[in-house]
Amino acid sequence: MFDIISHRSSLFLVTTLIVSLLSACSGAGDAVVAPDGSQLADSAQDSSGVTPTDATVTELDGVDPSDVTSQSDVIEPDAPDNDVSAALDALVVDTSVPCATTAECDTTSYCSAGHCVPGCDSDLQCLSQGSGFRCRNNLCQLPCAGARHACGAVCVQDFDCGSQCGCPTIAGVQLSCDGQRCLVGCAADQKACHGQCISANLPCRSDIALSVTSAGAIYVSHDGVARRWDLDDVTPLELEQGLLGALSAGSGLLQVVRSDGFECRLRLDRKVYCFGPHNFNGELGIGRTDPDNEKVSYGFVLGLPADIVQITSGAFHACALSAGGALYCWGSNDNQQLVEDLFVGDQSSALLIEQVKDVRRVVAGGRHTCALTNAGEVYCWGDNEDGQRGGWLPSGRVVLGGTATSLAAGTSHTCAVYGEGLVACWGSNYFWQLGYEKTEPTETQPTPVVVSGLPPIKSVWAGGNGTCAVSTENEIYCWGQTQAPFLWASADSVSAVAMDYGVRCMINDSLIYCRALLDGNWHGFNGTL
Repeated sequence: MFDIISHRSSLFLVTTLIVSLLSACSGAGDAVVAPDGSQLADSAQDSSGVTPTDATVTELDGVDPSDVTSQSDVIEPDAPDNDVSAALDALVVDTSVPCATTAECDTTSYCSAGHCVPGCDSDLQCLSQGSGFRCRNNLCQLPCAGARHACGAVCVQDFDCGSQCGCPTIAGVQLSCDGQRCLVGCAADQKACHGQCISANLPCRSDIALSVTSAGAIYVSHDGVARRWDLDDVTPLELEQGLLGALSAGSGLLQVVRSDGFECRLRLDRKVYCFGPHNFNGELGIGRTDPDNEKVSYGFVLGLPADIVQITSGAFHACALSAGGALYCWGSNDNQQLVEDLFVGDQSSALLIEQVKDVRRVVAGGRHTCALTNAGEVYCWGDNEDGQRGGWLPSGRVVLGGTATSLAAGTSHTCAVYGEGLVACWGSNYFWQLGYEKTEPTETQPTPVVVSGLPPIKSVWAGGNGTCAVSTENEIYCWGQTQAPFLWASADSVSAVAMDYGVRCMINDSLIYCRALLDGNWHGFNGTL
């Protein structure tokens, strides 16, 4: 009891002295507020001539104006002179507890420089915070794998600013929220992509995070996890990772591409791995072929650099694009879909394709490959049975009426956006995938033809026997599968569209929307990334 009384008396004396000092330094007529909130010196009027009761309070969203203190109610004193500062410093009381070891501190402190300070210096002190907490940098934190960080007792996505913790600091840079995503400021020739600055010419994750086959859709959610929507299941499923072991551990995903017999994934750390039962021609890129189609093989693709930004796959081959615009391909070369060289056979590891350079985007059809360069030129090679290469120029360049800005390939056709938002397609038109009704049973078009009836287009997407184009107003027009161009959907922001035989999906910011034609009826799935 004596200690409590003595402590309260000391506080009273300290408070009284501080008030006296501040009163001495305050100008005449200033109002000084005591620690308990009462006014120690009243002022009938401040320097502006407005009494405190007349002060205007701006109403804030969700805040009662009566709860907001008027600026006129609190008058900041003049800065104290050196003598007063010294007197105030002398009144500062060191309340820390001296210690020799952390055992002498409470459970929320540790011993540092002879005193107990808030924090921790061992994992044992973090057990009370919850399962999984560890002591990191003298703070109890929840270790989070992948592109996630701790927010209280849970791990949240690094680039999701919807949590109460806001945006994290990554590599010493504080990310800021744009309303939905945590972003960093980027240079004029860059763009923000889920909290990172990348070249404006490179695809962002949402631009390439969607892959569709006749069995359903595979997409990469914003937390870097691959999820699948199958036609026989209306719920998204997280893909089984156990088989892949270390291939999928330690890094989220940027992109997934899938063919009928194999699948490849691009990780956030830019490594690529493939797996599946089909490796007859080296399409997994793991350095060998496997004649047994009942055995699932898997591994990292050999021969790739450490800066891969995009991958694509055809029926029996795959390609990858580096940040510097270099192109690598592997798998079957029976139609020269890897490289136009009769003396180059199938490749079981990545081969640098030197016939085209400074590539911005690469797309693979069934047995052909096309590339869009940073100069806006389109090059195609491989199978040309239906004219999907777009001509027979020795260089492989496709002649368009302007600079190309977007490129897509289906199984046997190819399309590009060029000029002032025009779309041109070439190749097979058996299912009207070139944008007009066929006039012959097996109609092909070996040179580009403009798709009529479309508004200005900014991107084109293709797959199987279908094509879709996104207008500058984010309207999605689709054709193929024996349909002429029609308005399929519109959204606030369309970042990816993909389709295959009877299946069509789109990504609208954080939403995925899919439709599939089964037995003459359309079945659908809507979900969040």
